[in-house]
Amino acid sequence: MIKAIIMEYGAIFKPIGSKEATIRDTNLYEGVGESIQKIKKKYRFGVVSSQDKSWVWDAIKLHGVYDFSVYFNGKEKPLPKSIEKQLLEGARNLGVQPSEISCICAKAETVEEAKKAGVNAIAAVYAGRSTIEELKKANPDKIVNSIGEISQLLGI
Repeated sequence: MIKAIIMEYGAIFKPIGSKEATIRDTNLYEGVGESIQKIKKKYRFGVVSSQDKSWVWDAIKLHGVYDFSVYFNGKEKPLPKSIEKQLLEGARNLGVQPSEISCICAKAETVEEAKKAGVNAIAAVYAGRSTIEELKKANPDKIVNSIGEISQLLGI
């Protein structure tokens, strides 16, 4: 039974495409903010990212999706940048087993890392960080084309 949802930063925010960008240049994918609010009513929630914690946290606060139970990041603690290890740390922080987590993955490599960690992987095609072929090859548990499909899948 799924008790927690962890979203990869890239499944929440559209790519900026500029090194000179600021937090104000960040934009959520359409419907993500509302979906996160619904997810948090039913599940424990976290975000995983290899981005700097202050950048991610400021972007999340700017868009009003910041009141979740845990945030973890490889640069926040002496954790390796390995998403697998970050997800295992996230399970510990959320008080659940890895098999009780679904990770919304933006990239094929995150799907692979989630699978190694024993976490259910939901590949988010809408994020465009990997092709559909790359995502399928990574063998996710589910593939979704929109944030709306995630809401339906989770029954929210």
